[in-house]
Amino acid sequence: MIIIAAGVILYMQNNDTSNDPNGEGSFNNEGRYDSTNLNYMGVIYTNRSDILNWNGGYSESTNCPWTAIHNGLDFAFKNGSHVIAAAPGLVENISVTDTGPADNIYMIHVSIRFNESIQIAYVFEPWTTNSSDVDRQISMLNIVAGD
Repeated sequence: MIIIAAGVILYMQNNDTSNDPNGEGSFNNEGRYDSTNLNYMGVIYTNRSDILNWNGGYSESTNCPWTAIHNGLDFAFKNGSHVIAAAPGLVENISVTDTGPADNIYMIHVSIRFNESIQIAYVFEPWTTNSSDVDRQISMLNIVAGD
């Protein structure tokens, strides 16, 4: 059984727009939504009962019980659960990180840009050492970079 944990991190991405004569940056949402309105934020699930647990361990420094920066929120979902974006945006990147020998070595990163300065990162952890489980997890994503 694969338990899917989706860590969601909202952070500010500061971009240098000094070379932009209009000072507007280069991000274009192609008119799909108002990128100045942050009221789009919503829940990341379709069914609350799909959440097995939630880890509220958030820290911007190592001065915490787990001694590591952890600036995201961790949700563990039941298999087959639908995870939805917290806000509209452009899918900039989907990538996989192999963290080395451990019980949970793979992380699938999805980066969605809301506007020029705000980007939301999602990390899916299939909690496995088997690369075919990672391939299965990626195949369940209904998005590609550029969406």
